[in-house]
Order: sequence, then structure tokens, then C-alpha cells
Amino acid sequence: MTNEKHCKPPLDNSEFEKEWKQATQLIIPQIEKEEQEQQQEQTQGQMSQAALSEELAKEVSFDDIASIMSISIKKDKAPKLITFCAMLLAQTEKDQLTIGFQAESSAGKSYIPIEVSMLFPASEVQTIASASPTSFYHDYAKWDDKRKALIKDLAHNNLIFLDQPHFQLLEKLRPMLSRTRKSCITR
Repeated sequence: MTNEKHCKPPLDNSEFEKEWKQATQLIIPQIEKEEQEQQQEQTQGQMSQAALSEELAKEVSFDDIASIMSISIKKDKAPKLITFCAMLLAQTEKDQLTIGFQAESSAGKSYIPIEVSMLFPASEVQTIASASPTSFYHDYAKWDDKRKALIKDLAHNNLIFLDQPHFQLLEKLRPMLSRTRKSCITR
């Protein structure tokens, strides 16, 4: 450091060094304090991540799941747990389920599946109010030139029909819903 750049009028060298030492005595402890604070924040962050990881790794029981879903579905413990498990199984390659709720009109058959589906990504849930036998494939499927067929990919998807589908649509869906094969071509 040169005296001429930092002081006007220039100080003599001994005075400049004295001022420089005083400044560093003020600055260095401040820098050390900031470094210690950063280290403490990092340590606390790592500790909270470890605590969060332990919490996330904890086994969850059906009672825990039922109590979480009780926020929006007050009763019906068995139907909401079965629906949740069925929707969760859609994420796997095997053992998917098809569930049908049967009750009189306006009994709230679609309430449980709709509420449970909110626990899953929206991209993996399709709620269908009604569909004719052909509209289901034309609206929700893609044409495959190679196979010359409409392809509806149901992998990792949950379909919720809000009303009883047309009987012809059910006939066409039956091979897919039975899940005897991974893919089916309907023409």
C-alpha cells in the first residue's frame, strides 16, 4: 500500500502504518465473526436436514395416513385407505387395482377418490365426467402410425369416472382394467 493513494495529504510512513494496524484490528475481527456466523448457519442447516431426513424416513402406518386424510374425509376409514392404496399401486409395475364405488345417487361416491387424488401429482390423475365409447379414446389417446391404432398410456395414472361410464365404454375398457397384459390395442 502506498501512502499517497490512501491519504490526502499523505501521512508519514509510521503514522500510516499505525492507522493501517488500527483498521485491520477492527476489520479482521468483523470478518472472523462473519465467518463464524456462516459456519454456525451451515451447521444448523445440516442439523435440520438430518432431523428432516430422519422424520421423512420414519415408517408411516395406515392410522397415520387415515389421520392425515381425516382433514378432508372425516369418516370412512376403510374406503379412503383402500382408495389411497389403490392409487399408490398405480405407481408400481404390478398389482394395480380397479375400484368401483356402488351406492345410491348423490351418496358421494366420487368424493373420496377426488379427495384422495389430491395427494398425488395432478399429471397422474384424470377425472372424467362422462365419455362415450369413442370419445374416451379420441379425446385421451394418441394415434400411433406404426401400430395404426389409438394408444392410451395408463402407466402411473389414476382414472376417476365421476359417473357410470357408458356400457360400451366399459366393455372396451375391460381388457385394460383387468391388467392381464401391460398393453392392449383397441380398434
